[in-house]
Amino acid sequence: MWAKRFASKTACVSALVLAWGLASICCGQGAQGDDTRSQFEAAERELQKLIDGEGAPSVYLEYMKLKEALDKQEETHRAEILPTQKRLGELWKDEEFEAWRDKIQQASFQLGKLRRELEKDLQQRGQVLQERRREELAAIAVKAAPEARAIGFTIETYPVVDGSTSTRPLGMIIACKFLGSRYEWVAAEKYSGNWDIAGRPPGAFEYEDFLRTPGLPIEWVHDAYHPDLTFVSFRPIAIPADPPNQEDARRSVVINHMLNVHAGTHGAYENVIAGKSDIGLIARRPSSDELALAKTENIELEVTPIAMDAFVFLKNYENPVAGLSTDQIKQIYSGELVKWSEVGGPDEKITAYRRDKHSGSQELMETLVMKDASFASLHEYGEEYIVRGGMGGPYIALTSNKWGIGYSVYYYEHFMAASPNTELLAVDGVMPSFATIQAGEYPYVTEVYAVIRRDAGEDSGAVKIRDWLMAPEGQGVIRESGYVPLATG
Repeated sequence: MWAKRFASKTACVSALVLAWGLASICCGQGAQGDDTRSQFEAAERELQKLIDGEGAPSVYLEYMKLKEALDKQEETHRAEILPTQKRLGELWKDEEFEAWRDKIQQASFQLGKLRRELEKDLQQRGQVLQERRREELAAIAVKAAPEARAIGFTIETYPVVDGSTSTRPLGMIIACKFLGSRYEWVAAEKYSGNWDIAGRPPGAFEYEDFLRTPGLPIEWVHDAYHPDLTFVSFRPIAIPADPPNQEDARRSVVINHMLNVHAGTHGAYENVIAGKSDIGLIARRPSSDELALAKTENIELEVTPIAMDAFVFLKNYENPVAGLSTDQIKQIYSGELVKWSEVGGPDEKITAYRRDKHSGSQELMETLVMKDASFASLHEYGEEYIVRGGMGGPYIALTSNKWGIGYSVYYYEHFMAASPNTELLAVDGVMPSFATIQAGEYPYVTEVYAVIRRDAGEDSGAVKIRDWLMAPEGQGVIRESGYVPLATG
């Protein structure tokens, strides 16, 4: 029995160790050593009884019986697979097999080379797209911000600024204006669908899975991923003066890595409420959960509009449908419309991607569009319909699935996402743009907010930044960032 073998081994080891100890202790002590040895032997017999299960509950006896049966099955299994393992080893060393394996590796390397070329092309097209949009901003840049500089912030006294992912460029540009640094837009984040999306989006073919299917070892495969599951997000960073000096270089590092690290919409609200940040630049009003959290912490928030944005819908560039009505969008996400042919497109199933709970985009979708309407059940459509990986998730999904639909905010879409394989959808016949947002013609115009705690003092850095953003100079910098300012004159 397994239990007896275990007990026997345990007893033998214990006896040897203890005997050695007793020999050293009991030398010259006679009867005391004999008593200790008798106690040891009695304890050993008692342990053996317990292991054997004398008087044990039925669950212990059942466990030991099953464990012994499992041990026998494992021994049989090892004996059964030993010939196959041996044959695999022989085949692996065969010259013909090795030559074929080399062909697979060479084909995989070639596939990886082509993948990198396609990825490079995708990123270059995204770069060109963003360069054109940078030209828009350069034409209206605020060359100086004397009122901001006059406030006198240093890197030590500058407030902790948090915010949504889409407001990070604004936060960076504001910090540069207050602290006297230059900035430039750069390709900052590379998104890959293999890591940034929950589940594989429909249509995303991965050669890794293909090669795994016939049982080929995955270590043979190199760089074998679908090329269209990558795009680059742009944002500004602080840069040293030209020519650089040590102080300015240090200031740029601090701005980039300490003064403008946004936690995302929900995280930014949590941080302002907890006092971990002084001000949040946030792309929506607080949700009911966030207001409840503030109430629990006995905190009141001041939520002040500072800029305009828009909630937008995305599609793959190969999808011929140019726009949807508000009712059609609601029906798609409620599961009433399931084919693009029902809205003037081809006879293809609609994949309605949505964002994860608490994301800024998801809250906007629920409050602006769905309102009292219910989303289609995820049980029916599958968990892969929720795209994660931050704001890049919908772009990754729609790059690989030309019959999907997703949503974002105009600022991220137009000035941050270098995604040449996705396009905006018109809503109710109006395409989102700076002009239609400014005029209020686009149906889903939203606002960006400066959020501070009500108990912040009038002389606090948070209040100074909030008030400056509302003044003409601050509104000019908001325009420079790409947002639509509240004051349009």
